[in-house]
Amino acid sequence: MVEIAELIKNIESDDNTNAEHIFHKLLELVISLTGRGEVEEDYTKTVKLPIGDATIVSDPYYGRIWINTDNDEEEIEDEKEIMALSNEIKKRILQFDKQIKETREKISDEIFDKSFKQVLK
Repeated sequence: MVEIAELIKNIESDDNTNAEHIFHKLLELVISLTGRGEVEEDYTKTVKLPIGDATIVSDPYYGRIWINTDNDEEEIEDEKEIMALSNEIKKRILQFDKQIKETREKISDEIFDKSFKQVLK
Protein backbone atom coordinates (compact mmCIF):
# COMPACT_ATOMS: atom_id res chain seq x y z
CA MET A 1 0.00 0.00 0.00
CA VAL A 2 1.27 3.46 -0.88
CA GLU A 3 1.84 5.69 2.12
CA ILE A 4 -0.23 8.88 2.24
CA ALA A 5 2.84 10.97 3.03
CA GLU A 6 4.40 9.64 -0.19
CA LEU A 7 1.32 10.64 -2.19
CA ILE A 8 1.52 14.15 -0.75
CA LYS A 9 5.21 14.32 -1.60
CA ASN A 10 4.44 13.26 -5.18
CA ILE A 11 1.79 15.95 -5.49
CA GLU A 12 4.20 18.61 -4.24
CA SER A 13 7.04 17.46 -6.49
CA ASP A 14 4.86 17.27 -9.61
CA ASP A 15 6.04 19.15 -12.71
CA ASN A 16 3.37 21.75 -12.03
CA THR A 17 4.40 23.50 -8.80
CA ASN A 18 1.68 26.15 -9.09
CA ALA A 19 0.04 26.67 -5.65
CA GLU A 20 -3.48 26.34 -7.09
CA HIS A 21 -2.57 23.05 -8.83
CA ILE A 22 -1.07 21.56 -5.67
CA PHE A 23 -4.08 22.64 -3.61
CA HIS A 24 -6.47 21.13 -6.17
CA LYS A 25 -4.57 17.80 -6.15
CA LEU A 26 -4.62 17.73 -2.34
CA LEU A 27 -8.39 18.25 -2.39
CA GLU A 28 -8.73 15.38 -4.87
CA LEU A 29 -6.67 13.22 -2.50
CA VAL A 30 -9.00 14.08 0.40
CA ILE A 31 -11.99 13.07 -1.72
CA SER A 32 -10.42 9.76 -2.73
CA LEU A 33 -9.39 8.97 0.86
CA THR A 34 -12.57 10.00 2.62
CA GLY A 35 -15.37 9.79 0.09
CA ARG A 36 -16.35 13.34 1.04
CA GLY A 37 -16.92 15.89 -1.68
CA GLU A 38 -17.08 15.51 -5.41
CA VAL A 39 -15.16 16.09 -8.62
CA GLU A 40 -17.22 17.41 -11.51
CA GLU A 41 -17.03 15.11 -14.50
CA ASP A 42 -17.14 17.90 -17.05
CA TYR A 43 -14.21 19.63 -18.73
CA THR A 44 -13.49 21.81 -15.66
CA LYS A 45 -12.85 18.95 -13.17
CA THR A 46 -14.04 21.32 -10.43
CA VAL A 47 -13.64 19.94 -6.91
CA LYS A 48 -16.18 20.67 -4.15
CA LEU A 49 -15.19 19.63 -0.65
CA PRO A 50 -17.29 20.36 2.46
CA ILE A 51 -15.14 21.31 5.43
CA GLY A 52 -16.69 22.62 8.61
CA ASP A 53 -19.50 25.03 7.81
CA ALA A 54 -18.12 25.81 4.36
CA THR A 55 -17.42 24.23 0.99
CA ILE A 56 -14.05 24.69 -0.64
CA VAL A 57 -14.28 24.84 -4.42
CA SER A 58 -11.31 24.52 -6.74
CA ASP A 59 -11.73 24.99 -10.47
CA PRO A 60 -8.44 24.17 -12.21
CA TYR A 61 -9.80 24.98 -15.67
CA TYR A 62 -10.38 28.63 -14.80
CA GLY A 63 -7.72 28.73 -12.07
CA ARG A 64 -10.11 29.74 -9.31
CA ILE A 65 -10.41 28.75 -5.66
CA TRP A 66 -13.19 29.95 -3.41
CA ILE A 67 -14.91 29.14 -0.16
CA ASN A 68 -18.70 29.06 0.02
CA THR A 69 -20.61 29.50 3.25
CA ASP A 70 -24.33 29.95 3.77
CA ASN A 71 -23.93 33.72 3.67
CA ASP A 72 -20.85 34.38 1.58
CA GLU A 73 -18.52 33.38 -1.20
CA GLU A 74 -14.88 34.35 -0.84
CA GLU A 75 -12.41 33.92 -3.68
CA ILE A 76 -8.88 33.01 -2.61
CA GLU A 77 -6.29 34.50 -4.94
CA ASP A 78 -3.31 35.21 -2.71
CA GLU A 79 -0.62 32.53 -3.10
CA LYS A 80 0.30 32.73 0.59
CA GLU A 81 -3.32 32.06 1.57
CA ILE A 82 -3.50 29.13 -0.88
CA MET A 83 -0.30 27.71 0.56
CA ALA A 84 -1.68 28.13 4.11
CA LEU A 85 -4.83 26.26 3.06
CA SER A 86 -2.68 23.55 1.47
CA ASN A 87 -0.69 23.16 4.68
CA GLU A 88 -3.90 22.83 6.69
CA ILE A 89 -5.28 20.25 4.26
CA LYS A 90 -2.01 18.28 4.44
CA LYS A 91 -2.15 18.35 8.24
CA ARG A 92 -5.71 17.03 8.20
CA ILE A 93 -4.88 14.34 5.63
CA LEU A 94 -2.02 13.08 7.78
CA GLN A 95 -4.19 13.18 10.91
CA PHE A 96 -6.89 11.22 9.07
CA ASP A 97 -4.31 8.71 7.87
CA LYS A 98 -2.96 8.16 11.37
CA GLN A 99 -6.39 7.63 12.87
CA ILE A 100 -7.61 5.39 10.05
CA LYS A 101 -4.47 3.23 10.38
CA GLU A 102 -5.21 2.68 14.06
CA THR A 103 -8.80 1.77 13.28
CA ARG A 104 -7.75 -0.45 10.36
CA GLU A 105 -5.32 -2.40 12.55
CA LYS A 106 -7.92 -2.90 15.27
CA ILE A 107 -10.58 -4.11 12.84
CA SER A 108 -8.19 -6.33 10.90
CA ASP A 109 -7.09 -7.95 14.17
CA GLU A 110 -10.73 -8.55 15.15
CA ILE A 111 -11.54 -10.13 11.79
CA PHE A 112 -8.38 -12.01 10.86
CA ASP A 113 -7.25 -13.23 14.27
CA LYS A 114 -10.26 -15.56 14.41
CA SER A 115 -9.39 -19.22 13.98
CA PHE A 116 -10.34 -21.25 10.92
CA LYS A 117 -11.16 -24.23 13.11
CA GLN A 118 -14.91 -23.60 12.98
CA VAL A 119 -14.80 -23.46 9.15
CA LEU A 120 -12.91 -26.73 8.78
CA LYS A 121 -15.28 -28.87 10.85
